[in-house]
Amino acid sequence: MAKPELTSPPMDVALRAACADRVADLLLRGVQRLPRSEGPCVQAQETTCRQCLVCEPFGGRFAADPVAQTPGPLLVVLDFPETGVDGLSDLANPESANHLIERLLHRAGLRDQSAFSFALRAPPRGAPLAEQVSTCATAWLVGDLAARQPQVILCFGARAELAVRCALPSCRGLSPRVLVLPSPQELKAYPHWRQSVWTQVTGACASLR
Repeated sequence: MAKPELTSPPMDVALRAACADRVADLLLRGVQRLPRSEGPCVQAQETTCRQCLVCEPFGGRFAADPVAQTPGPLLVVLDFPETGVDGLSDLANPESANHLIERLLHRAGLRDQSAFSFALRAPPRGAPLAEQVSTCATAWLVGDLAARQPQVILCFGARAELAVRCALPSCRGLSPRVLVLPSPQELKAYPHWRQSVWTQVTGACASLR
């Protein structure tokens, strides 16, 4: 006699969706989902750069965050825009790993105090050379640091850290706290790292909120 086939009862659609949301909650923070950004909060400022080959495929153009040119307590430095030369639109694009950082800052109540800068102003073709990072940092990040005068710098990625270390010696009298964190691409690939990043960021920026 054939054994009856055992089947699981179908999961209710609403319950399945709730479970999926709960898993996402646990991965992102553990309590609540990080809010999605509706778009860049300021208009990007387009600039032309001819100092290295990184921006050459984009006609030497990139779009910078004008808030980085105003004084404020927090500067966030990412490796590079993932989806083009407009870094602010990149932050608002859910397909970009950099969008995770935008959501993290919103969730932590730090977005209004934040300005963004990049180690490289455009997506590199292949692995960028240290010399390219240094050139870009000298040309642009030094100016952002001097204008912003941040108390805390969050470096998301090894290239971001290198750029900050190249730029800081040119900013006399500036001694911010520098926090080195995994890159957005790593946080997208390894979501279990996000809780540690949350703890480090909120701890380092507790006095800014």
